[in-house]
Amino acid sequence: MRPITFINYSDAFKKQLAEIYSRSIIQLAPPFYNSAQIEMWANYPQQYPEAFAELLQQGDVIIAIDAHNHAIGFGQLHPHNYVSLLYVSPQVSRQGIGRAIYTEST
Repeated sequence: MRPITFINYSDAFKKQLAEIYSRSIIQLAPPFYNSAQIEMWANYPQQYPEAFAELLQQGDVIIAIDAHNHAIGFGQLHPHNYVSLLYVSPQVSRQGIGRAIYTEST
């Protein structure tokens, strides 16, 4: 696994998290969902940016940051004992980052 650090949510990463959210759905979900479901789900941050921003303000959000200070994944506990969001950039999927975010969050 590449070296990563974890930070608590910051609005400075809101746009990057929206991109991770959408790209991970578009690229990783097709084997499990139909195209209409994927389109509706993946477009949520673009169609409802205020609601997505509000969603990120809820609970505890942990962001995985790479060596170049770019977000590569994020997870949210909301309520504080329930994983409500866990997304990893497709370019680094299947490398243990989602597990690391989960472990860091709990």
